[in-house]
Amino acid sequence: MRRFCRTATLYSPRWSVARPRPSVQARPTPVHPTRQFNIFSFFNRGGLPGPYNTQSLSSAHAAWIQALNTGRVKDIKQTYTFLTNWISSASPFDASTSTSLPSETDILRMLGIVADSPNPDVSFIRTVLSHSSQVLGHPLTQNYYALLAKALVACGNGQQALSTLVDASQRDVDLDGAAWEPLVACCAQLQDRAGLYAAKERMKAFGVVPTPAVYRHLLDFAFREKTDPDVKSRESLEPLKAEMEANGVLTKPTILTCLLNGYSGIGELEEAARWATEIQNIIAARSDWGEPEPEELEMLQALVTFTERRLGGRHAINILTELRSRGFVPSSSTLSAIIRGKGLDANVASLLALQGEIGVTAGPDAWSILITNALTKGGLPSAMDIYSQATSVLAPSALLCQAIFGARKYMLPDGRTLYDIYQDMLLAETTTLKSTPNSPIHMCKLFEDLLLAMATQHDRLLVPKQLSLLVDMRNRSITFDAPTTVTVLRQLMESSGSYNAAYNLYSNIRSLGSGFTQSAYQEALQTLANLRAEKRASVNFPPSRLFFSIVKDMSDDGFPVGVDTFSMLFARLRQAAVRVQYSELGTAENPNRELLAEVRRAHVLFRLYAAVTPDTSFLNLFMDTYSRIGGFSEAWSIWEEELFPHKIHDGKSISIILDTCGHYGATKEAFVVWKGVKEWEWRSPQNQITPKLWETWIECLCRLDLVEDVRRTLVQELGTPATRTSSDTPAWRLHVTERMASIAVNFKWRSPASEAKKALIYGTAKRLFSDF
Repeated sequence: MRRFCRTATLYSPRWSVARPRPSVQARPTPVHPTRQFNIFSFFNRGGLPGPYNTQSLSSAHAAWIQALNTGRVKDIKQTYTFLTNWISSASPFDASTSTSLPSETDILRMLGIVADSPNPDVSFIRTVLSHSSQVLGHPLTQNYYALLAKALVACGNGQQALSTLVDASQRDVDLDGAAWEPLVACCAQLQDRAGLYAAKERMKAFGVVPTPAVYRHLLDFAFREKTDPDVKSRESLEPLKAEMEANGVLTKPTILTCLLNGYSGIGELEEAARWATEIQNIIAARSDWGEPEPEELEMLQALVTFTERRLGGRHAINILTELRSRGFVPSSSTLSAIIRGKGLDANVASLLALQGEIGVTAGPDAWSILITNALTKGGLPSAMDIYSQATSVLAPSALLCQAIFGARKYMLPDGRTLYDIYQDMLLAETTTLKSTPNSPIHMCKLFEDLLLAMATQHDRLLVPKQLSLLVDMRNRSITFDAPTTVTVLRQLMESSGSYNAAYNLYSNIRSLGSGFTQSAYQEALQTLANLRAEKRASVNFPPSRLFFSIVKDMSDDGFPVGVDTFSMLFARLRQAAVRVQYSELGTAENPNRELLAEVRRAHVLFRLYAAVTPDTSFLNLFMDTYSRIGGFSEAWSIWEEELFPHKIHDGKSISIILDTCGHYGATKEAFVVWKGVKEWEWRSPQNQITPKLWETWIECLCRLDLVEDVRRTLVQELGTPATRTSSDTPAWRLHVTERMASIAVNFKWRSPASEAKKALIYGTAKRLFSDF
């Protein structure tokens, strides 16, 4: 049974401006000061953000270049739109027009940023292509089509990407194999056999020679098929190898690496050994070896790893000795390949021995392998011991720390924290100890692990450190991908300890860039709505200004905003109303005034989104929330102005408004509602008013202390013993009348002579229903 605050107020936000106030307001109280809330200052919308304000074509071009330098996709798209508007309105005779037009280099740079972003905006890329061709006069070369195909592939539209490349080829655009690489890579990754070979046949039809990267994707796919038990028919590798040989790519380092790793991975060691020998022959035939190229180094590492695993470390050392005699200079990466080949058997002793044999000092990658092995075998204490040994000869780096951070244990065995190690790494970056910068990929993973480890502490004192980490990410132009953004956002907001801190964390994560998608906004709204950050139940709800700030950001970024979006907040406010609803009637002041003021603020903010039409369930939620916390006039307004006239109410709407009238002593309004229910014939399939509504009506009459109306309703519905035994009386009606009598008899009457009232109702029910 629900309990309500009895007080009502004069403040009544409307769904439309020109609606009259409800005819009756029960027990009014003075207007709350929150009525003066200035919502227009909250929604002060401008044009471009401050740094990108433009007054001319040249300043619009400068703002676009500035946005390009930041790499923020949202700002790039917005400034480019303003720039094109200026171009369309500029005079062709103006000397500044030609110098302010986007260059082809900058346009391709922009398209590259958009295509590389999570969920790239394909429609924007198409618009840019059209504008570049028709307005700027740039011929659409293969670079344009390649970026469009890359964006389509990233969005999962492989078929459209294939059609785009085919269309470009038919327009005599000279596409090389590199333009087809994203499509082939996507098909291989998704195990799309048909799409992969369709792309390959199209390349052959247009005379495009596949690049080594394309062939590598084809080989990787073929090797995966060989180990997949669900694949019934497998393509032979011989025709593919013959084609690569004919095109002169079979002996490319990337292809040799793929063949060696592929045959080794499927267990065909003899064939793998043959390709290992082929690599050794190629190495032997080359007289001058200096610092190898990346793909050559990858080939050498594959050879060393295979030899290490099959024949032992001594054979790998022999290979390196022979290479050194031909001028090959081993690097720390070469040493890391040998350490990696040893698997879990690699330790500090073997690393130090290798350093002496090949004359190379181990770098962070080799030590990182040892730290990972120690973490696997001995846990975090063992890993920290190896880390301490590593930092005695090397400066802390992201690569060296990644295994420690990957454990996501904020408190370390030696009493320090992960944040302390991060500070050591920052200090090393500013000294001469470090010769190479930390990789953005390693730093991104480090930030992810550190932030998630801090979130597990649920310590609000860590929020300033979390914010400083996010600022450091922004300064380094590092952003998470979409799934990681959602995970980090949710866990940081949940552990923030306050609504303002949660919003600040959201704002800083959003500022990182393009990883903030619609799912991230939905997660931020849901997390903020569900957050319980205050001890007092009367104020344990999120401020609507923060919630609607996120909604505004979501809308500004072009994502749809609907009733479901706002239901997150109002469902949370209703939960708060259920927890704090007041049971002491007759008090002079509404103890839920803070919650009532917040609901009113949220109501006003919601009305600004005129395009969002509330449905029945949303209005029911709103009406129920108001009725529980002293907002009778607002609840009655929703019923009188929105639900009943438009005939969008349902049984739940009627139950809520009858309960509300009963709790607030609104007798006149209750009979108005019940009369409307009868006239509108809100009935069950049996053409009768539903049992639930009859029970609600009886309870409403009891709350209004109308004993005679209760008895009259029971008599009318129970009828005489003769009518009850009639075959025309439905079974459900006998059940509901007994239930109605039970509600009336067992109701806790609050007025004097409650026992006498119970006796009257019981006597009436007993006369009409002998076995009651």
